[in-house]
Amino acid sequence: MAHWFRWHSWIGLTAGLLLFVICWSGTVAVFSREIDWLLNPVLRVRPQASRASWGRFWRRSSGPTRKGRCPSLHAPLGPRFAAEASVEARGQTLRVYVDPYTAQVQGETSYFNVQRFFRSFHMNLFFPRTLGYYVVCAFSFALIASMATALLFYHHWWRRFFILKIGRGPRVFWSDLHKASGLWSLWFCALIAVTGLWYLIEIFGYDWISPQFSSKPAPALSAAEKAAWMGKPPLPLDDLMAHAQRARPELTIQTVSLPDGEANDLIYFDGQGDDLLVRNRANKLYLNLHTGDVVASQDAGDLSLYWRWVDMADPLHFGDFGGLISKSVWFLFGILLSGLSLTGAYLQVQRQQRRGQDGYRPAIIAAYTVSILVLLTAAVGAWREIRDYGSVETEGRHVWPEVPMAVVAFIAVWLASMLAVLALWVRKLR
Repeated sequence: MAHWFRWHSWIGLTAGLLLFVICWSGTVAVFSREIDWLLNPVLRVRPQASRASWGRFWRRSSGPTRKGRCPSLHAPLGPRFAAEASVEARGQTLRVYVDPYTAQVQGETSYFNVQRFFRSFHMNLFFPRTLGYYVVCAFSFALIASMATALLFYHHWWRRFFILKIGRGPRVFWSDLHKASGLWSLWFCALIAVTGLWYLIEIFGYDWISPQFSSKPAPALSAAEKAAWMGKPPLPLDDLMAHAQRARPELTIQTVSLPDGEANDLIYFDGQGDDLLVRNRANKLYLNLHTGDVVASQDAGDLSLYWRWVDMADPLHFGDFGGLISKSVWFLFGILLSGLSLTGAYLQVQRQQRRGQDGYRPAIIAAYTVSILVLLTAAVGAWREIRDYGSVETEGRHVWPEVPMAVVAFIAVWLASMLAVLALWVRKLR
């Protein structure tokens, strides 16, 4: 059993720093939309008895930018949230927030916000193209190996969920807390590891097998069908919404994607139906823009096991399927998982120092050097990505996006606190 413990310790010492960064950013990402709601007053509305139509929502959201194109509309996250439109204008994508009850525009911001920052940070560390996805998802192997080795060396682990010795010194307390936290979060660790491994398979399949590996291609009208409607005006959005609701009365529409130059005869809807634990894209509906006829419809209940899993992985990984209740559970266990990455390595180094052993030091130094290089690369990538969310000047240069100061302050404080924790941790492990 001793060799399993050594493997467990080695994984924590070498992968622990980046594993903490990934887990902790994902933990905060669970509530990133709610954090934006708290920090930005234009996201907040007062609930009323009835909502305005999607047509009014669309007309008002395009108003502030005049020349902007509005490719998509998004239903509010909750009764006190504003609805959101993505508007392309001035060389950038804007978020236009509309009161869903009165259809009044409450304000607009750049596309960059707390939710966007933590999504990019957690998913790809702001690395270019798909490289970051491979880096982040590869840590699912570290989670799986750490969990498996712990169960192999920890005797009778199923009896030890409630063992926490108090009053026998900090070393014993932190050791018991680490073990108890690991046991209680076993299910969560397994869930995050399996879904993370799936994301690795998914991006590999997309890059090396087929772009349709985990995403079905959108339908398209034939050339003859396009010619039949060429030059004819589309139906009003509210009429198309009525057609969609008649075709799928059980569907609570969450997203409307409006036609663009590549698919100028179809309008797309997605949302939630009667099936649980699926993302909105599991339920799709495409209508002919000119007639309201159904061109394609996908119901989550009719999906095969493979495609059901494809659309189930996101809700399971991010915990957003049950509103604030499920998010709170995911946030709590995310804290436990983040803490395990730090406490395990700390306890092992303390154990080695007491025994006068330095066998792990070369591996620790190499791992920390790689981790620091990864974080520096992430900082450069973040600077570039955030800059690219800004408008484009006539010379082609990007202007930094306009972001509420509260959002900037929150991200800055979070980064500073994370770096302080890492600096203190590295100092303790020297």
